[in-house]
Amino acid sequence: MGISGTSGRGEWPDEFLAAAAVLKKKGELSGIVETRFGYHVLKLLDRVPPHLLPFDDKLKNEIRTYLDHRRQADAALDYTASLRMHANVEIAPVMDAPFPR
Repeated sequence: MGISGTSGRGEWPDEFLAAAAVLKKKGELSGIVETRFGYHVLKLLDRVPPHLLPFDDKLKNEIRTYLDHRRQADAALDYTASLRMHANVEIAPVMDAPFPR
């Protein structure tokens, strides 16, 4: 059991969004929803109208943190791609006999 809080479009699998869109009244439960993460039942706790966030220091820090993490992830991907490109890997032929124990 978990509470996911509020969410916007694109933040959840399509199956979640479709099931959530059908819920109209507070407390209403969805049927069983299957996603790549497993099976779920959604309960509508509240609807919050879309709104713009103020561009304050908190939001600036969240954006900065997100961009730093993104930059680090991209650098790690580039580094591993570089290692793969320059690696000299040979695949040994398959042996018929099992490995000794």
